Amino acid sequence: MWTAVVAATLMVATAAPGSAAAGTAAAAGDIADIDGGAGQIGYGRGSAAAATGAADGLAAAGVLAGSECGPGLLICPDEPIPRSLLAVWLVRALDSADPVPVGATRFEDVDAEAWWAPFVERLFELRVTNGCAADPLRYCPAAAVTRAQAATFLVRAFDLEAAGDAGFVDIAGSFHAEDINTATAAGITAGCASGPARYCPDDPVTRREMADLLVRALERAAPPAEARFSEVAVGMSHSCGLRTDDTIACWGNDWAGRADAPTGAFSAVTVGVEHSCGLRADRAIVCWGDNREGQAEAPAGAFTAVSAGGWHTCGLRVDGTITCWGNSYQTQTDAPAGAFTAVAAGGWHTCGLRTDRSIACWGNDEHGRSDPPAGAFSAVTAGRSHSCGLRTDRTVACWGRDLFGQTGAPPGEFDAVAAGQSHSCGLRADRAIFCWGDNYQGQTDAPAGQFLDVSVGGSHSCGLRTDRTIACWGPAGGMPLLS
Repeated sequence: MWTAVVAATLMVATAAPGSAAAGTAAAAGDIADIDGGAGQIGYGRGSAAAATGAADGLAAAGVLAGSECGPGLLICPDEPIPRSLLAVWLVRALDSADPVPVGATRFEDVDAEAWWAPFVERLFELRVTNGCAADPLRYCPAAAVTRAQAATFLVRAFDLEAAGDAGFVDIAGSFHAEDINTATAAGITAGCASGPARYCPDDPVTRREMADLLVRALERAAPPAEARFSEVAVGMSHSCGLRTDDTIACWGNDWAGRADAPTGAFSAVTVGVEHSCGLRADRAIVCWGDNREGQAEAPAGAFTAVSAGGWHTCGLRVDGTITCWGNSYQTQTDAPAGAFTAVAAGGWHTCGLRTDRSIACWGNDEHGRSDPPAGAFSAVTAGRSHSCGLRTDRTVACWGRDLFGQTGAPPGEFDAVAAGQSHSCGLRADRAIFCWGDNYQGQTDAPAGQFLDVSVGGSHSCGLRTDRTIACWGPAGGMPLLS
């Protein structure tokens, strides 16, 4: 995880991970085009040498691989950094690895063949970006990152706690104002002028300055030692979490070994009714638990995502196609042709998010659970007998069985949504969790606080807090063991 990059950056390590298509990492001190020239006010640490050292450290850690801008020139330090390149730097800092190539992208203006395209997709998955425009969803990859945008990218990437007004007179009413205040309070950035204090939110950020900002964020925003998880997945009566060391821990009902996770490094975990699956670091899928319907017999090949449902499982291959296995009594494993960016396996149905941002569902259609509404979406989730999607305008739409009000999504903006057996939960834009539907066992009584993600199952729900700990509510799933 990104903590490894912190060590590499601060120690200026010489070992670097794999290079990108455009080039390889340089060792510390080998950046030929950084000469220690003056940095812009508000970014330097007293001298441009510090910013140069930041770039050296990132280069040594492999973060800057592919940033070459000419023969012998690694980053062209005084050039503005484009949003495409920032995605590369942030993803490497957060994941300590390059994402696998993608067969398709959700953004209208991102070419899936571009070497940086997988990094943009991963940045979206990490909820660091929502794009630059919707309808159609765009990322604006060639646009220069502004000082205001840089603050927002870093606050989201490193889960910084909101702070009070920093006193800048030129950010009132700005979409980025809160993040600018937060990044300033964290000591990551500062103003551009004083008397009165100004931030210059629309000024572009140079590559040298962005390297310095990123190292400051890595140094100051490390999560507490007790933070353990980067992902949580909830099933009918058990749950699993992906630890920050990339191992999986499961808890709850262990019938058929559903909570007995294998060893090794993983990048994702998913939980069904009586089985679980994980996506290994080499992009292979491994499943454990009940296999009476073949739901734990994952096919060979490289995948980018996996979703465990009732008694079937589906995986998203690197070419964007979907492969499903297990029980297909309701044709829930008969995935349609075409390219997708996400897949969600439910009880007896499955849904996928196409590259044109529309949703397709198949399998049991009782109560309309496989009849999604039209429109553009950025995410989809499938429960036992209902489904929900996150529209590109960040509102939630649900469809299917509504016996307990589980499809009655509230208004407002959300960053994530999860559908369970008979209830749903969403992560609001302010990072609070709101749930609706059946609450017979307290599964919709979400605790207060700020979260990064939410997952729901049978009669319990779990959320990943911003400090990387897991909170669960409802009786069935219990709480994760942190030992």
